[in-house]
Amino acid sequence: MHWFALGDPTQQTYCFVFLQVDFEDVYMEQKNTKIFPPLYRILGLIYKYTKLILYHILVVIFGIPLMILAALINGGLVFLLVWVWGPMLRMALISLLAVIPIITVPYVAFYSPIADVVARIFRQCRFRVDLNSALGRNLPGGQEHTA
Repeated sequence: MHWFALGDPTQQTYCFVFLQVDFEDVYMEQKNTKIFPPLYRILGLIYKYTKLILYHILVVIFGIPLMILAALINGGLVFLLVWVWGPMLRMALISLLAVIPIITVPYVAFYSPIADVVARIFRQCRFRVDLNSALGRNLPGGQEHTA
């Protein structure tokens, strides 16, 4: 395990790396002094189960209150969404539906005669396109002009 890599953002977080500390990282024996092998195995088991027990105790101590806190926050947000935001949105839509005719009736009454006049003006306009003119020479069916 490399402790200098803890600050590297590509590496895992400190807590997660700390939980993955192995027995060999904690109890390092020198090459000249060997521990009796059965004792070394017992030390490894003690380390492993102590780490697991402490981990589960910390989960119970911190995990359950954090879960209850998250449930209360989630419940509060759901309450606000269902009982506050929903009725406010419904009231806003109902009031908007009540206000829309007040705005659109004068708009239609004022602009519909103007729109009819503009439509009559453009209905009388006629456009003639000559495909052999300079504008139409690149159109399909137009003849290419040579100078």
